[in-house]
Amino acid sequence: LLLNTIIASFMVTGSVSWLYYSDRLVELPLGVIGVALGTVILPSLSRSAARGSPEEFSQTLDWGLRWVMLIGIPATVGLMTLSGPVLATLFYHGEFTRHDLEMSTYSLITYSFGLLSFMQVKVLAPGFYARQDTRTPMRFALVSIAVNMGFNLIVVVPMVVYGLTAPHAALALATSVAGYVNVWQLHHALRREGVYRPAP
Repeated sequence: LLLNTIIASFMVTGSVSWLYYSDRLVELPLGVIGVALGTVILPSLSRSAARGSPEEFSQTLDWGLRWVMLIGIPATVGLMTLSGPVLATLFYHGEFTRHDLEMSTYSLITYSFGLLSFMQVKVLAPGFYARQDTRTPMRFALVSIAVNMGFNLIVVVPMVVYGLTAPHAALALATSVAGYVNVWQLHHALRREGVYRPAP
């Protein structure tokens, strides 16, 4: 988000604000649900890891991920389909113009695309922390940042150069894509290490 903000500062006036408003709305379900689930399951995961009980560990992770899907999918669909009305209700007054509303809607839709991945990371990462492994999530996060920056170079820069509409929304999309890359890495590593087996 910091890198996206820096890049957006070189774009047309308003880009940073459009991303900020969109991010605030995505952070609401992420903070209320994703962070809460990650906080709730960490003690259980730690106990399971200390007991050497991979089955209980896996069940706790699976429980957290099922809750993410149960709440995250409707939240994602809701934010994507109602992005315009929600932004208009909250911000459409004063200096916030119709153009600002339209541009913020673009970035909210593309940020919302990644909401499910952001929430899953909050549940999967404690699976490593509970086993006192902080290096692996950090390594995966760095890979995701590299993917984000690569996407920005391949998609966002040409959009800016050719004057295409809403390149700031592509910045948000890059963050969403990087989120799914991060989830895939975390999920794959947990399964490879034999501590997570999704329930049927």
